Amino acid sequence: MMAPAVLAINYGAEALGQGGAGQITGTLGDVRVDGRAQIKGNLADWRTTPFTAQIGASSADGNKLLALLYPKIAPASSSPLSPGTLNLRLGGTSQRFDTSGR
Repeated sequence: MMAPAVLAINYGAEALGQGGAGQITGTLGDVRVDGRAQIKGNLADWRTTPFTAQIGASSADGNKLLALLYPKIAPASSSPLSPGTLNLRLGGTSQRFDTSGR
């Protein structure tokens, strides 16, 4: 079952050929989601134009954050409540990504 979602997505384009940026904020169930992506060039050349993207998710209950990523794995019922955070960064072009996460 999917968690109820409330998301806001915003997009803004720079001057012609200069790129654009998008932002997403909201919740997926009890998980807070924040993200941003930016393309640094002409949108028509998206396959070769550099871009960056970051997305973060956090929850007061780290088990719920894991359940969004791995819905078929159930945590032990005795697992203590502890906060959880997931951050992912991407950069490069559509043909080569550099990633980092924590």
